[in-house]
Amino acid sequence: MATNGAGRIRHLRGHSRFGGRAGLLEALYQRAFALLTDALGTVPVTEDPIDDLRELAYAYRDFALAGPQRYLFMFSRPLPDFEPTGGLHAEVLQTAFAPVIGAVRRSGAEGLGAVRAAYCLWCVMHGLVGLELTDVLRTPLIAWGITGEDPAAAERMYRAGIEAMIAGLELRERPDASGT
Repeated sequence: MATNGAGRIRHLRGHSRFGGRAGLLEALYQRAFALLTDALGTVPVTEDPIDDLRELAYAYRDFALAGPQRYLFMFSRPLPDFEPTGGLHAEVLQTAFAPVIGAVRRSGAEGLGAVRAAYCLWCVMHGLVGLELTDVLRTPLIAWGITGEDPAAAERMYRAGIEAMIAGLELRERPDASGT
């Protein structure tokens, strides 16, 4: 929307270049995942795949917190009539999370086991970020060590969840960390 100079609002027709509303939403969806891919791509690959997984997890959280509405659009389907076409959903996820799968493979998991381990790690990342974005952690959960008054509680919970999942998956640095 924009004003026409007289203070009246007019609708912009920019979505027509994308083939309509569905095309525009799909372009936004692809762009959002491209930004996530870029964010995870900034994490350097080091000799320590476990540290790389931690850094990837922290970059994922930072990405989500920097654009909560974008993140919700990517993962929560706030527009019930929008569904990515064909295999786009799988394609953007595979591309965005390739660094996570790579780090899991470098930690010793192989084949489908690496993909499943990466998926399990992402489930924890996604779940904890989702709780944080919906402000669940602002409510006191005293038995869980969340007072509701500590702004760093969500980050501590996120880091603890990542550490627990890495330990539970028994991921470790391989003697040959190159992944070969």
